[in-house]
Amino acid sequence: MLADILISLILPSITIWTFARARKKENSFENTQHGVKILKNHILFAILGYCIGLIFVFFIGLGYYFNWDMGQDSSWLLILFSALLMASLFYGFLYITNYYHNHKVYIGENKISVINAWGKAKTINWDEIKDAEFDKTRHEIRLYAQDGTSVCISGLLYGLAAFHAKLAKHKPYLVARTLRPQTW
Repeated sequence: MLADILISLILPSITIWTFARARKKENSFENTQHGVKILKNHILFAILGYCIGLIFVFFIGLGYYFNWDMGQDSSWLLILFSALLMASLFYGFLYITNYYHNHKVYIGENKISVINAWGKAKTINWDEIKDAEFDKTRHEIRLYAQDGTSVCISGLLYGLAAFHAKLAKHKPYLVARTLRPQTW
């Protein structure tokens, strides 16, 4: 009874705190001493990644508890499904937590640098940008350079207003194409 009351109070409190913190930091970014603005990821990526990691650890523990025995009726399909489930959970944990910690956008006076989930960086000069779009499916902004290089920026980064302001300074006609479409 007491555990139910605590859970019914703790989970909504954590949810409210998370959304309040995200709303507070929505337009914030980090400034370096050289005037470069750094946009970072939304905290929900960290929460989601660590929850997937906990689910992965839960299934590993479940496997140890049952001594990895799938019963006498186990088929290759059950073994394949279990292996794919575990591999998917592990990859999801790695990708989403790396995405939270590594994906950053550095907005400089002359160029923009984007670091992806695996730590690889791509840089485009503002003057070389020829096109931009907002991908609704992946919820990201894509910038295309004249030489064929493209960078992808998450649509959920903190401080996207600073990105749009800099894009408006260099390529004002592309700003409308990078805005998140209204879904309401």
